[in-house]
Amino acid sequence: MCALARLCAGRHPSFLQQGRGLFIWDVYLCLSDPADCGELVPGCRSVTDVCCFNIGNIATRSVVVALCGTACFAESQKAKFRSGNGAGKVIQPAISVVVPLYNKADYINATLESLLAQTHEDFQVLVVDNGSTDTGSQCVRDVASRDNRVQLSSSPKQGPGHARNFGVQNSTGRWIQFLDADDLLEPDHLANLIEIANRNPDATVIAGGWKEFVDGNPNDFVAKRPASEADPTEIANATIAASPWAVHAALVDRQLILDHPWPEHLDGLLAEDNAFWFGICLHGSVVFSSSASALYRTQTENCRTQSGDIQKWFDGVNAAAEENVKALRALGREPNPQQASALMRLYSGLYNQAIEANNTQYAKLAAEKANHWLSRCESSSGSLMLRKLIGIPLFEKTRRLIG
Repeated sequence: MCALARLCAGRHPSFLQQGRGLFIWDVYLCLSDPADCGELVPGCRSVTDVCCFNIGNIATRSVVVALCGTACFAESQKAKFRSGNGAGKVIQPAISVVVPLYNKADYINATLESLLAQTHEDFQVLVVDNGSTDTGSQCVRDVASRDNRVQLSSSPKQGPGHARNFGVQNSTGRWIQFLDADDLLEPDHLANLIEIANRNPDATVIAGGWKEFVDGNPNDFVAKRPASEADPTEIANATIAASPWAVHAALVDRQLILDHPWPEHLDGLLAEDNAFWFGICLHGSVVFSSSASALYRTQTENCRTQSGDIQKWFDGVNAAAEENVKALRALGREPNPQQASALMRLYSGLYNQAIEANNTQYAKLAAEKANHWLSRCESSSGSLMLRKLIGIPLFEKTRRLIG
């Protein structure tokens, strides 16, 4: 099988030490043997050495070629080759797709096939195994043997946040596309978002819609749109309490994620994505896409985010909300009235869930949190004034009775 090799502009250190001063031109070659250089780049027969190096943890074989004339250089600049099955990979793609994998053998093949069917082909796929005990990793190896854009690695620590951070750190694309191992992308997903990105050079987040479907029934879906789409300036207000979109509905600038990574200390909790997206929206520049090409699978076995356990859900959502408030205070800011209102509604919802679960302990905790943030809301509406007058528990009880 051919190996993709990059010849980097510059002089190879070992040859400089020997006084031979050979140039290595910036070009991609698809080589099965170093001697093939003469065939791929007509007129160049001066292959003198083979070396190995790493770019972003991607093992790459490069060929050191002697300077052999203008004609060779001109031809070499045009030489970009794919492997025989048409599944080549550019070392520095436009998009790096990061896929954390944990016991999703039943779904990972479909997820990867949805990626390989993308009309925009300039991407790499970094699947990060996160301690799986099923055959998911072997499924990825099988796909990787057919398409060398797909790579499999293992994260040193368990947890979805760590796996995603590990993938981003080892990526090379300007843009990061997150994709869970049981979700899908429609064929034009990457093309739609990268087109918006190219038209908005100052943007660091490109967010679109998504479609939710129940596992086993992909044709029956509910379309969803991002939070604050009508007014992007309000995005930091809306996202303090909840994620603004599905994890795979957005492209995010790689450097922005490196500066504001997934909060790994929340990996043992649910809803850790609430904290991640708030940091991204707080520091990023969001542009929206009208597309809705991310497919979000629900009601899968062992799905973390659909837990019916109110204690686990409250603990996760509360930890993410506190993390977001902490992030604001690190900037010398307190939650504004709009953010206080979003937090009040978040805890009011948790209060109702606890009441339905007959969990008085967590209902009390949620009511205390809701009343705290209610006190920081501006009483500009009748419903807010009534909440302040009678308190969250009685207000929510009245709403339930009215229906």
